[in-house]
Amino acid sequence: MTTKFCLVKRKLFLTFLIIYLVFVTTACNGSQKTEPVEKSNFALNTIITIQAYGPHANEAIDKAFERILEVEEKMTTKDDLSEVNMINKKAGDGFQAVSTDTFFVIKKGMQYSESTNGIFDITVGPLVKLWGIGTDEARIPSNEE
Repeated sequence: MTTKFCLVKRKLFLTFLIIYLVFVTTACNGSQKTEPVEKSNFALNTIITIQAYGPHANEAIDKAFERILEVEEKMTTKDDLSEVNMINKKAGDGFQAVSTDTFFVIKKGMQYSESTNGIFDITVGPLVKLWGIGTDEARIPSNEE
């Protein structure tokens, strides 16, 4: 049900949500002129840059990156014990308890899949894995596969 491709899409949604929240919480009023604070970090398999204004911009950016990394840890396919991998291991064999974050992202993914008539496909995981998309072992599968 989940894949590296789908995870990236879901994580990007959460990233944009976090960036929006950081922007809203650190926006300064029009009478103050401050220089922006900008930080970059590698997470969710991409470089993320956050820019914020205001007296607490550094702290807000640091908290945003902490949150992004927290979400990534829960949903990464690189960790055998992540919530997503635990879901995949139990697929068809029962239920797996997950955090509110993971539940939200999967629910949103299903809604996007439905609203796009399958153009965004939350179930594309087996194909991504077969082709090795996003890995150093990307390849075109054989006809037998």
